[in-house]
Amino acid sequence: MSRVLEWKRAEHSPGAPGASCDGRGGRGSSGSGPSGGLGPRATGSHEPPLCFRLENHLVGSVIGRGGSKIKDLQHSTNTTIQIISRDSEAVVKIFGSKGQKAKAKAAIDTLIKRQERYRSESDVDNAASQPPVGRDVSTVNVVREAPPLIDWDRIKAEAVAWEKRKWADLPPIKKDFYTESKATSSMSKEQADTWRKENYNVMCDDLKDGEKRPIPNPACEFEDAFYAYPELMKSITRAGFHKPTPIQAQAWPIALKGVDLIGVAQTGTGKTLSYLMRITSYSIHYTKLYDTC
Repeated sequence: MSRVLEWKRAEHSPGAPGASCDGRGGRGSSGSGPSGGLGPRATGSHEPPLCFRLENHLVGSVIGRGGSKIKDLQHSTNTTIQIISRDSEAVVKIFGSKGQKAKAKAAIDTLIKRQERYRSESDVDNAASQPPVGRDVSTVNVVREAPPLIDWDRIKAEAVAWEKRKWADLPPIKKDFYTESKATSSMSKEQADTWRKENYNVMCDDLKDGEKRPIPNPACEFEDAFYAYPELMKSITRAGFHKPTPIQAQAWPIALKGVDLIGVAQTGTGKTLSYLMRITSYSIHYTKLYDTC
């Protein structure tokens, strides 16, 4: 463990009141210079400096970043501290009165002990993190608490229950808005097929796999599809429409029932309106529904 190697009081030389010791019997410099000294000897004091040696790796803990610690130390103890670097150690000289030097030395010892304690704790942590020497790490039994298993079935069930609670207070979603008129429902299959053949040979097919669903009869007049929506019929009359196009007549009964629809026809045959009229009827229905809620 790092520690202060040696410290002693320099012998006062009557002929050289500013003399200092370097720990080797020689004379050192009392001012700042290339040798690494920090600060001149305190003026007005004839006390010889207090000298001791310090390992080089501990010098930083005394000086501090940018000299902050040693400046505070000199200011608080009213001393001048000089540190001279050597090969493996440094010589510390404290200039001032006897009491001031003792106070500064005690403060330096505190800084050094704190640094040594920090290094000791770091060494212990590093040793604990290293694998044992001469042992196969794979054979070391490490008992770890297993993370709790995720119950995905319970999570899915809670998600379904939450989804039900989310929509519980809302009215059910309705997709089938089609009410077949008497004229449309009275058409026989032969009459419906004849109408399709005579109107550009309209062909209908159910693309759903399995059992085929019946194709609704065409709504030959606007009233056959939208008689339940008088507001919509007023708009149709005001727009000047007299009769639906063949694709509209066959598409509206299917689309209003909420069934997915693919319409194929030439440009200008009214495909867009066959979809928009269904959306408009949906909007009218839900506007009335929410107005009554």
